Amino acid sequence: MLGHNCDQGAVRAFEIKLVSCLGYRPNLDNCVLCGLPVPGERVCFAPGQGGIVCEGCSPGVSNGLLVSRGSLETLKALLRWETGRIGQIRINPGAGGEIKSIMSKFIEYHIEKGIRSARFVNLLEKGFP
Repeated sequence: MLGHNCDQGAVRAFEIKLVSCLGYRPNLDNCVLCGLPVPGERVCFAPGQGGIVCEGCSPGVSNGLLVSRGSLETLKALLRWETGRIGQIRINPGAGGEIKSIMSKFIEYHIEKGIRSARFVNLLEKGFP
C-alpha cells in the first residue's frame, strides 16, 4: 500500500476515522471556541483546541495551521464517506500535504508525543532510492 502508488486518501481516511472512533473527532464545521461558522478560503486548524478556529478567536491560539477551504472540505469527505468509496476521492498534492500535516499534528497532540513510525512511513511514501 505504501510507496509511490500509495493511496493518500485511504491513509488519511483511516487516520481521521480512527481518531473519531477513539473519541477525538475534530470539529470541522464551526469554530471550536465560539461555535460560529468559519468563512473564508483559508481556515485555521488548531490541534490543541480540537478543530477549526474563526479569525476572531485565532489570535489566542498557538500552533494553529492555516489550511485551504478545499483541504478542509476534503478532510470532511474522508470522514463522512463510507470506506469503500474513499478511492473515488482524488486529492491534489497541495491538499494532500495540508491534510497530512493536519492529521499528523492532531494525532501527535492527542497522544502527547511524536509518532516515531511517521518518519519511516514518510520514507516508504517517497520510495527507496
